This record gives sequence, structure tokens and C-alpha cells, in this order.
Amino acid sequence: MHRAMLARVLSKLPYVRSDLDRNIRGLSKMDLPSAGFEGRELNPAVHEHNFVLYHPGEKGISPAMFRLTGPAGSEVTIEMEHVQRRDYGGHLHDIEPQHLGTLYNQSAGSFEQVSPGMVRFKMREGSATTVRYQPSDICTRRKFTVGQQWSDTTICHTLFVDVRYTRTLYDLNKSDVPHMHLYTGDTTHPSEVSHYGTKEMIDALIGLHQAYGRAFEDGEFTSVTTDDDSLNITIQDMSQLRLHVNDISLPWGGRFKNKGDMSDDAHGTHKWGNDVDINWNRMNDLQRQWMWDNAPNYFSRVDLHGRNDPANTHWHLDL
Repeated sequence: MHRAMLARVLSKLPYVRSDLDRNIRGLSKMDLPSAGFEGRELNPAVHEHNFVLYHPGEKGISPAMFRLTGPAGSEVTIEMEHVQRRDYGGHLHDIEPQHLGTLYNQSAGSFEQVSPGMVRFKMREGSATTVRYQPSDICTRRKFTVGQQWSDTTICHTLFVDVRYTRTLYDLNKSDVPHMHLYTGDTTHPSEVSHYGTKEMIDALIGLHQAYGRAFEDGEFTSVTTDDDSLNITIQDMSQLRLHVNDISLPWGGRFKNKGDMSDDAHGTHKWGNDVDINWNRMNDLQRQWMWDNAPNYFSRVDLHGRNDPANTHWHLDL
């Protein structure tokens, strides 16, 4: 008898299981709030999520996508802010929300720009809602706070997004270059975060430094004058004979200077670690001539910038 009852129960299990499967499949995901960024779902149990957006090339950084689901009409807010840390991209100065990028409506309802760094919108019915984020070329860490509210319940997600122009840049400060003085003309960026370059750039500068050091040791930059048939040798101070290397790039590349106006693109080519400035006015005539003769051995282009401004004349070298 027990065996017969067990057989009848087992025979009905497939039907029960199939009904359960159908019910689960029929449950609309739109009724279960969820949030995702760049194809990855945000877990409410995780306090912080971390992402990296890389610059793909000359056309600029591609937009990233927030994708959200939930009951129609439920309210969502996205707020972004700058994380001000030196090791996050090399930017120390304050950066306004409008300089971090822009949030655009893709398919949301009642989309409202609450402030430059915050948007509010409502979920549409029957489909996922998407909002685009277009980063600026300031490479820093951004913090996003995503809040989803429906009925009397709120879910909050925190994610950090690192925007980078390059995957890896190397610090010239860590190289042994005693014949170089590394400095920056931008007071918002200390010298230690202003001299990052690609491996090719750092190798080129080290090669230039080694050749320059040999010329220095051989006395090529010593000025020799004759006065009343006597030989007068003048040796300038070592600090004045070093190569004064100005900015290369910030640790993550991207926009170097930002004075509150996004149209200000000073150092506009110093975004990828392939450009460097070397001061012209800190050299004597022998050094300048040596640079004209030797720099092309290490760089593809050597230009003299600031010809009309003697106080700001420098060589711009790139690969």
C-alpha cells in the first residue's frame, strides 16, 4: 500500500515542477527592482562596486549605460561626485560635477536634471529603463549613488568609476636622471604626478638623458673665452645645466589643466603620455644647439613653442 501511494506521488511530481517553472517564468522582472552598469548587475548586498572606463581612441570616451528595472512609475535618482585623491588620476584641485561628464536620458520617463551632478526619473512600464553616462576627458575617480524608490522601499547602490585615457603609464621620477630637473608649470599638479609617460616616452627621455650626461661630462657645455691672450674657462652651475623637463602627462592621462572652463584645453596633447615639454630658457647656446642636433634621434617631432613669449619658450617633443 505504501509503495502504491509513493508511486502516485512520484507520478505527479513532474506536473507540479512544470507548473512551478511556468509560474516563475511568468513573473515579470519589471516588478523586481534591479540596477546594472556596463552590463554588470549591482548587488544591493555589496556596499561598493568598482568599474574602469578606458578611452578607446581619437573619437573620445564612449558612453556607459545604466540599466534599471522595477515597477512602472517608481522613482530613480543618480548622483555623481568627484573623489579628490592624488593617486586617483593625479587631479588635486576641485572638479565641479559638470566637469565629470553628463547623464543623458535613453528611455526613462519624466527625466529631470536636478543639478549638474544629479538626475531624477521614473521607470517606464514593461521594459528596462536606460540612462547614458558620457564621461569627460578629466581622468579621475567618480562616485555614483543610485537610489531606487517604490512604495515605501528604497534600494541604494554605490559605485566608483575610474576614467582613464591609458591603461599603464610610467613615472619618470622613479628613473635615475640626475641631469634632469623635473617640475611643472601647473600649481594644481605637483611634479610627482606630472611626469607620467608611456614606456616608449620614458625610454626616449632616459636615452636623451644619457646622451646629454655624456656630453656634459665631456665638457661640451662649458663656455670658453679668450681675454688678453689668456684662456678663461667659465663652468656654469650644475643646476643651470640640467635639462628642465616640464609636464608629460598625469598618472591616468586625460585633460591636464582644468580652470573651471571645459573649453580650456591647455596641454591638450598631453593626454596619452606621448608628449613632453623641455624648457628652452634654462639652457645656454651650446645646450640649445645640442638639443637641436640630438633630440630628433629620440623623438619623432621637436617643435619650439612660445617663440613670441620669451618667458614661456619651450621645446615640445612627441613620439
